[in-house]
Amino acid sequence: MEVPSREQVVELLKTDVTKFNEMRLETGRKPIDLSGVDLSGQDLGGADLGRCNLTGSNLRGANLQGAATGGAILDKADFRDTNLVDCNFHHCNMRGVDLRGATLTPLLGGMGKMCVNAHSFEGVRYDKEHLAKMIEALNLNSDWQIKYEIVPRS
Repeated sequence: MEVPSREQVVELLKTDVTKFNEMRLETGRKPIDLSGVDLSGQDLGGADLGRCNLTGSNLRGANLQGAATGGAILDKADFRDTNLVDCNFHHCNMRGVDLRGATLTPLLGGMGKMCVNAHSFEGVRYDKEHLAKMIEALNLNSDWQIKYEIVPRS
């Protein structure tokens, strides 16, 4: 099956995530260009966005609970105030992503995955509590302890 037009894909994603996911399977999960798309406030829970290009997209206030974004390009996407519980960010490019106010799965439990790669996180904006949870997860290492102080830049 051929991937539908960009407009058809966006409309399908906004109206029926189940059919969107079926289309993804039928097309062999080919990469889809959704860069710059406005998906703010949409219910995208469980959506298969893996390998999609969401560069510069507006997902502010959306529900992406349980969404699969593995391998997606999310550079400069707006995820402010978004539900990202159990969302999988495995092998994503996330340079310049805004995660302020987003609800993330605690890294000490839940199903979400996030690769820790400095290049992927250049310019990402987090809330202080998200950073503290990441460092807490890293401190599970029995050989090393990270001591830190999180303070705003002046």
